Amino acid sequence: MKRILSFLLVMVLYVLSCGYKFPDNIPKPYEINTYYLNKLYFGQTSIVEFQCLAPDYEQPITEGVYTIFEEYKLNNDYKSLRIGFKSGFLDFLELDFAVPQTWSKFKYIYGKPLSVNTEYSKKFNYHDYGFFNALTDKNNVSVFGITIFGISGFSEDLDKFMKKLPNYKNFNFINEFIPGKYQESEFKQSYPNMLLKDESTANHEYYMDKKYMVSNPYYSEVSLLFQNGILTFVNLKPKNLIYLDINKIYGNGIKINTSQKDRIMYDYNNFVITVDKASQKVTDVGIINAN
Repeated sequence: MKRILSFLLVMVLYVLSCGYKFPDNIPKPYEINTYYLNKLYFGQTSIVEFQCLAPDYEQPITEGVYTIFEEYKLNNDYKSLRIGFKSGFLDFLELDFAVPQTWSKFKYIYGKPLSVNTEYSKKFNYHDYGFFNALTDKNNVSVFGITIFGISGFSEDLDKFMKKLPNYKNFNFINEFIPGKYQESEFKQSYPNMLLKDESTANHEYYMDKKYMVSNPYYSEVSLLFQNGILTFVNLKPKNLIYLDINKIYGNGIKINTSQKDRIMYDYNNFVITVDKASQKVTDVGIINAN
């Protein structure tokens, strides 16, 4: 009886695994740095495993040394997706933009490429960004698509960190990063890929690389300050938050004048906000305590 139950359990898990829908998380054009595959692995996932995970795909085509699965009318961002296998294992994902992106904006987001291959094609240039290529015309005006053949430095621990940041409505409550209690040793163990600003000082400030904040809907920057091994301050730079929004949620804070004539601060006991006087935009949220 136990053998039968074990067999049935294995079959259930197999069926659930084969029910996985790919693609389940295609990146936005300007969020490629934060992209990682959930159940597929470059250089490891075989064609058989892919067909089990994505049984709805039609039979692949062969182009030279590559076996390629294709999907069209993907979503509003992309018109097609090609999944390429080499020597039987996942080698690349090729995404064609539904509407070409401007090269100037693309380069502003991702910076200058590591190199540019102008010889491979008579029609296109291939811009190398380490784990993906951007395809442009010969004049470098438009970006027509990207080819992803690896994952960025955006690891699972950074993804977990991003998901634990508070939204605009819960600055009074943080479930992990509690100033006065959270230890630096615990932080370093849980989030080893956070960047350290200056290791030579006794006080340590950790921050998230700006390029990884592109996909965060709330903040453009985030940093944590540890003094003597204990978290003392969490600083967040909101992308789109005005003082009126804070006032509606939390009421009136205690007004604090600053040395900066164009800035004013409001103290809400557990957190402090800095506001630009002219635009009334909240430039910083500093969490100093948490319930």
